[in-house]
Amino acid sequence: MLSSLTVLDFSHRLPGPYATYLLAGLGAKVIKVEDKKFQDPFLSGAFKEMDESFITWYHQLNDNKEIKRFDFNSSKIKEQLNALIQRADVIMMGLPEKLADKIGVSEELLNKRPIVYCRPLSSKKNNKPAHDLNSLAETGLLEMHVHQHNESDTIEPPMLPFSGISFGSQMALQILSAHINVLKTNKFYPIDVYLDESTKTTLGPFYAQELKEKNINRFLHNGKFPCYCIYKSKDNKYVALAAVEEKFWINFCDLFNIEIPAEKRFQYSDRTIFNQLSTLFKELDSKDILEHSQKKDCCLSIF
Repeated sequence: MLSSLTVLDFSHRLPGPYATYLLAGLGAKVIKVEDKKFQDPFLSGAFKEMDESFITWYHQLNDNKEIKRFDFNSSKIKEQLNALIQRADVIMMGLPEKLADKIGVSEELLNKRPIVYCRPLSSKKNNKPAHDLNSLAETGLLEMHVHQHNESDTIEPPMLPFSGISFGSQMALQILSAHINVLKTNKFYPIDVYLDESTKTTLGPFYAQELKEKNINRFLHNGKFPCYCIYKSKDNKYVALAAVEEKFWINFCDLFNIEIPAEKRFQYSDRTIFNQLSTLFKELDSKDILEHSQKKDCCLSIF
């Protein structure tokens, strides 16, 4: 769908590369530009040493792009990059301003071209650096996660960098919107996209101020009800049960020969139903559970 769009990606780590990964998935030609020596931090240096998963993330986010590496200290670097810029529709920036100016890809040097120039920034309020966890904390969204572990002094962060992922998604949307404006005006179109604002925009509606004021931080989707929860089987597999609708709950109860009225699937203050289901699954191997669940649809998965 975006086969006519060419993107030069100077970003690194997660949000920028995820934005251009989404664009590439829609057909855009994405050229990821890296310094030969330093490359992307997910691929080399401290990030590579601290966590091997970053190398996998790098390939997952960038294998659908063309990777070009240059010597950013070369006397020919501006000439080399200019050849790419001449056919680009979008610049995804992610380099420090001084370095961008040095290699000829700063906003000041490109503002005469009809091109989208996207800069990922941490906050509209200040220039303080921030990571995914900071954004979730400062927007109040981390309260939901903490509430589930408030008896512990050390709390592991959420399972994925949700704020960074939403940041990348928001950038992809804004790039497409800006590209439409470039096509209409034939002018340079700079956009600054902020981590904190994108977190509020994409994730904020799910933990609105109204819910915070009522001190509501447990929901269907984070384990409030026994019908939508994760249990362990006898052979230490996990059972994801999502029998929210009455028909699925009735099917579930029929399949496993248990008598729990449909209205009790939403019982949360009393842990009796949780404990009953936990006991049920602990007495069954995952194969038995899977065989039962295939007879009728009850929104149950084994992993």
